[in-house]
Amino acid sequence: MKLISCHIDGFGAISNKDVSFDKGLTGILEKNGAGKSTLAAFLSAMLYGMETAGKKRTDFLDRRHFFPFGGGAYGGSLVFQTDNGDTYRVRRLFDGKSETQDSVTVTKNDAPFDCKGREIGEILFGVDVDAFARTVFLSAETLDTEPGTIAQRLSETVSDAAGEVSADKAIDALDKAAKKIIQGRGKNGLYDQAVAAAADAENALRTAENEAKGLPALQEQAEELDKTLAAARSQNLWRSYDAIRARGKAAEEELEKANARFANGVPDGAALSGTEQKIALLEKTTHDVEVGFAPTARQTELAAKFAAKRPDEAALGDMETKAQAIRDALSVAIPVAEPQNPSHEKPKSAGWLFPVAAIGGLLFLAGLIFLILSMTVPGAILLGVGVFDLGAAAFIMIQGKVTALERSIAVADPGGAERARRAQLDADLAALLAPYGYSSTDGALAAYGDLKRDLAELAAAEEQKADAEKKCVAAKARLASLDGEIAAFFAGYGISTENGCRAAMNALREAIRDRGDAAKKIEEAKREAERFAADQGLTERPASSAEEVDPARIRELEREQTALAVRIRAVETAANSVPDLEDALAKAEEKVAELRLRYDRLVAAHDLLAQAQINLVRRYVEPVKSSFIAYADALASFLGKSVSLDPQFNLAYEEGGAIRDARHLSAGERSVAALCLRMALADSLYEGKEQPPLILDDPLVHLDPDNLERAAALLRDVAKRRQILCLTCHPSRAV
Repeated sequence: MKLISCHIDGFGAISNKDVSFDKGLTGILEKNGAGKSTLAAFLSAMLYGMETAGKKRTDFLDRRHFFPFGGGAYGGSLVFQTDNGDTYRVRRLFDGKSETQDSVTVTKNDAPFDCKGREIGEILFGVDVDAFARTVFLSAETLDTEPGTIAQRLSETVSDAAGEVSADKAIDALDKAAKKIIQGRGKNGLYDQAVAAAADAENALRTAENEAKGLPALQEQAEELDKTLAAARSQNLWRSYDAIRARGKAAEEELEKANARFANGVPDGAALSGTEQKIALLEKTTHDVEVGFAPTARQTELAAKFAAKRPDEAALGDMETKAQAIRDALSVAIPVAEPQNPSHEKPKSAGWLFPVAAIGGLLFLAGLIFLILSMTVPGAILLGVGVFDLGAAAFIMIQGKVTALERSIAVADPGGAERARRAQLDADLAALLAPYGYSSTDGALAAYGDLKRDLAELAAAEEQKADAEKKCVAAKARLASLDGEIAAFFAGYGISTENGCRAAMNALREAIRDRGDAAKKIEEAKREAERFAADQGLTERPASSAEEVDPARIRELEREQTALAVRIRAVETAANSVPDLEDALAKAEEKVAELRLRYDRLVAAHDLLAQAQINLVRRYVEPVKSSFIAYADALASFLGKSVSLDPQFNLAYEEGGAIRDARHLSAGERSVAALCLRMALADSLYEGKEQPPLILDDPLVHLDPDNLERAAALLRDVAKRRQILCLTCHPSRAV
C-alpha cells in the first residue's frame, strides 16, 4: 500500500492543508508544535476512526485532543493505492463527542465502496487499530533503548498483541496454581491438607461409631439410677407431705380452742356493729356527763358583767319609757338654726372625767384577768366596780355635753326648747344606763340597745345551762343501762370489760379473727397437701416412708445422675453426628479427588501451553527471524558487527569471536537495531496482506551525525521496497 495524498480540513492545530507522499521515502521537517504527530494521528483516524469521548470518560481521548482549535470542519480525506493497483479515497468528518455521529465516505477506483460496518483499515490490513499503531507508528519512545526493553516490547507485540495475558505469564500462573495444590515432598499443599482433613473426618467417624455402641449400657445405667433416686426422693417427699398435714392438725386444735369461746355462736356483723354503736354512745354520754355545761368566753363575760348588778323589771321599764320618749321626739322634725361660734366654758365636772374613766377601765381589766385565772368572786367584784366607774364617767361626760348644749341653744337657737328637751331625755336615759356601765357616742338610745342585746344573750345562756343540767341527770341514768348491756354482751364470750369496752371489743374481734385464721390454715394445709401430692406424684405410701434419707446421699445421687446425663447427651450427640460425619468424610474424599483432578488438569494444561508456545514461536518467531536476515547485512554494515536474534527476540552481536549482549551497544546503535527488528516484525505480521507504510516520528534522535547519515542511508535503501514517512523537527535528522 502506498499513501498518495491527504487533505486536512481541520485536525488539532492543522487546518485546510494538503500533503503529498512519495512512493519511497517521504521526509517531513517541521518545528515542534507544527503538527507532525498530529499528521500521524490523522492518517490513523482516516483508516480506523476515533473512539467516542463519553461524559463518563475522564481520560483525554484523541477525539477531544484533536478537536480543531479554530473551529470549522473536523476531519479531511486520504487517498492511497493498494499493492494490486486499486485507488481508494476515504473522506471523514468527525463529531466532537460520538463516533455514531461521524460521516464516512469510501470510494474504490472512484466508485462507492461499502465497508459493511467495518473500518477500512481492518479490511485492508486484517488487524485492529492497536496492532496497527504498535507496528506502523514508530518513535524514539517506541524504540526504547534501555537494556532488556527491546526484546520485551517485540515479544509483547507478537504474543500479547491483543492486550491479553502472555503465554509465559499463563504458564507461570498454571505452575503456581499446581504448586498450591501439591507443593512437593514434605510440603503442605491444598491436596495434603485435604488428605489430612479426610483422615481427621474418618477418625471422627470411627470414634463416634464406637461411642454409639456403648449408648444402650449407659441408658440402662441411667434408668437404674433414676429409680434409686426416685425412691429416695419419695421417702423425703412423704415426710414433707406429713409435715404439711401436721400444720393442718395444729390449726384444727387452735380452731377447737376458739370454738370453745363461742359456744353460743359467733356474733354476726350486725351484733358487732350494734355493740360498736352502744360503745360509741357510752363514750359520748360519759363525755357529756363529765363536761356538763361549758359556757363560751362571751357567756362568761356577760355573767361577770351582770354579777354585781342586773337591772330588774322596774328599771328596765323606766329605761324603755325614756327610750320611747326619745324615739317619739326624734320622729318630729325641728328647724335647724344658723351655725354660730359661741365660746364654751368648760364644765366644772370635766376635771373629774378622766380620773374616773381611767380607774374604771383598770378595774374592769383586772376583773377580766381574775376571771380568766378562775378567780371568779374577786374577778366579778372588780369587774362590777369597773363597770360602775365607767358608767359614772359616761354620765359626767353626757351631763357636761347637755349643759354645754343648753348654753349653746340659749345663745344660738332661740327656738331650741325642743332640742333642750330631747337632750334632757337622752341625759335621763343615760343616767339610768350608767350604773350598769352602758354608754355610747351615738347616744343613750344606742347604749340602751346594747344593754337589751346583752341581757338577751345572758338569758339564753342561763336557759342553756339549765337544760344541760337536766340532760346530765338523764345521761347518768342512761350510762348505767348501757354499761350493763355492753358488759352482758361481752360476758357471753368470756371477755371482761374491766380494761374498757374498746379493749373488750378488740379482744372479741381478735378471737373471731383467730378462729377464722385457724379455719383458713386448715383449708390451706389441706389444699397444699393435695397439691403437693399431685405435683410430686404421691399415690401410694411406701412401707419405709417413715425413714428419712440423708439429704447428702440424695445430692450425691443427683450429681451422679447429672454426670451420667451429660455423658449420655455427649454419646447421643456423637451417635446423631454419624450421618453428618459420613457426609463430611464423603465430601473430604471428594475434595481430595477434586484437587487431584484439578492438579492433573493444571499439569496437563501447563504442558499443553508450553508445547503451544513452542509451536507459536516456530510459527511467528521464525518468520520474523527470516525477515530480520534481510536487514542483518545492512545492520552489520551500520554497526560494523554481525548480529543475531534468539527465539525470545533477544538481540546479540559478535565481536572478536565472542557473542555479546546488545546492551553493550550504545543507545543510538540499539535504537537502529530495534528499528530493524520492528521492520522485520511488520514484514512478518503483514505477510500476504497489504503492507502499510512505516510512519517514523523522529526515531533517530539518539544518533550522532556520522551514525545518523548511515542510518538515513539504511532507511533510503529500505524505502526502495516499502513506503516510509519520516517526521522530524531538526534539519540534522532530516532524511
